[in-house]
Amino acid sequence: MNSSNFLKIFEYCLLPRLKSIQIDKHQFGFRENTGCVNACAVLKETIFSYNEAQSNVYCASLDLTKAFDKVNPNILMMKLAEKKVAPYAIKIIKYMNENQFVNICFNEFKGPEWKIGNGVRQGGILSPLLFNIYMDSALSKISNLHVGCSIDTFKVNIIGYADDILLISPSLHGLQCILDKFCDLMNDLCFVINASKSCFVIFKAKRYLNVTLESNLFMNNSLLTRVNEFKYLGVIMSSDMRNDKDILRCCTSFLKQFNSMYHRFNFLDSNMLIFLFQSQCMSFYASELWYNDSKHKGALKTLAKDVVFVLTD
Repeated sequence: MNSSNFLKIFEYCLLPRLKSIQIDKHQFGFRENTGCVNACAVLKETIFSYNEAQSNVYCASLDLTKAFDKVNPNILMMKLAEKKVAPYAIKIIKYMNENQFVNICFNEFKGPEWKIGNGVRQGGILSPLLFNIYMDSALSKISNLHVGCSIDTFKVNIIGYADDILLISPSLHGLQCILDKFCDLMNDLCFVINASKSCFVIFKAKRYLNVTLESNLFMNNSLLTRVNEFKYLGVIMSSDMRNDKDILRCCTSFLKQFNSMYHRFNFLDSNMLIFLFQSQCMSFYASELWYNDSKHKGALKTLAKDVVFVLTD
């Protein structure tokens, strides 16, 4: 059984039976009405809230090595049973997972097939949801810890977007406790955290800007690298919470798309170009997160005027 069109249709039929499963609110990936921007917004709101109260925020960004390929099928079946999934649906998913075969095709050459033992199927309709179910208990256990950040009564000590994980705490000791627990949970799920690609940032409150803070965070006896910025879901998060580099990223991407469109369709008149430009709606990804940044409004307005000038010239 492979990822044929028939199999995808079959998975679409099975999907409604699994969609009613409750996934932890700290998981923002592959869920309705949530997305990358929502995850980044929760992170920024948490940092702003604590910094305004003159408290630092310690945040660790973790990289799970090939997480989708390392899902253990036996543990997955157990997680599905815990979620009260119908036995017939579990048997179907188990059969599909146990009968995954791949081969290499190049021009007319077709290599031998071999069986895949672990992981959720790439390109599968059910794969994102199955991964969320697999990770769900780990996120719930972390969010139930009595350490880490919170906004009112909502715990924000972990933010997940599929395999992109953030751990957040107002203290280094608290973050270390969360990280130790999370590492144990990942070991239970047969996941490996790549220490070389993981890092942590200290978002300082104003009164600590000129203070040297302890910054030794350990993960499985390895020292985690402290950085001043990292990219989370495509958004650049700086320790000073300024949006300069993220705005530059968006402007650069926007101009590349605009130039590509303009030179490809420069034979059209200005009215048609404006219509095409508006219909493409090349918005700035995650620009809604710049709400506290009035400094760059002038630069963005100038960019908009330049684009309009080129279109109407």
